[in-house]
Order: sequence, then structure tokens, then C-alpha cells
Amino acid sequence: MATLVERLHTYEQALRQAFAAGGLLSAAAAEAQASRRLSVTCGHQVFAALAGANAEVGDAIGRAAEAHRLLETLARRMGEDVQAYGDNHKYPGDGAFTSADGSRLSVVA
Repeated sequence: MATLVERLHTYEQALRQAFAAGGLLSAAAAEAQASRRLSVTCGHQVFAALAGANAEVGDAIGRAAEAHRLLETLARRMGEDVQAYGDNHKYPGDGAFTSADGSRLSVVA
């Protein structure tokens, strides 16, 4: 179980890094467009493509978080130490959050 948790954290960190890199890439594209004094209509397809790619990474982050919570619940039911998941701030479970597919998430205690 420790290997699974370690690899899950590595995956979640990689997704966050990819999301941040996508934001930096989008900013660089906007800066390049402005520095060449191009109109906003020139290259807008590039912006749309980058935004779409980063939105997909955002969706992947949500799906990984959902898997994280499901694995945590499974581990708890199996008597594993769920503190090993390393979360400092737990999901509040107040119904304000949704999973990647849009359904409401709930915490199983």
C-alpha cells in the first residue's frame, strides 16, 4: 500500500506541475503575440488549443483527487493508516465540491 500511495502522490504532483507549466505556456504565447504587435485575432486558435489542453489537465487533477479519496476510503476500511496519505487539509465534505464527472462528492467516515 505504501508504494501505491507514494506513486499516487508522484502522479498528483506531476499533474500540478503540468497544469502550472500550461499556464506559463499560455502566458508566453500571449506575451509573444503582444511583442510582435499582432492583433488578437492572429493566433487565437493557439490560445484555444492551449486552454483546452490545460483544461484537460485540470480534469485529470480532479479525477486523480477522486481516486485518492476512494483509495483512502478503501484503506480505512481495510484497517490501514490513512495518515500515510499525507494530507494536511482534508476534504470538507460539505457538498460544495463535485467529482470530475460533475456528481457530488461525499465523505465516507
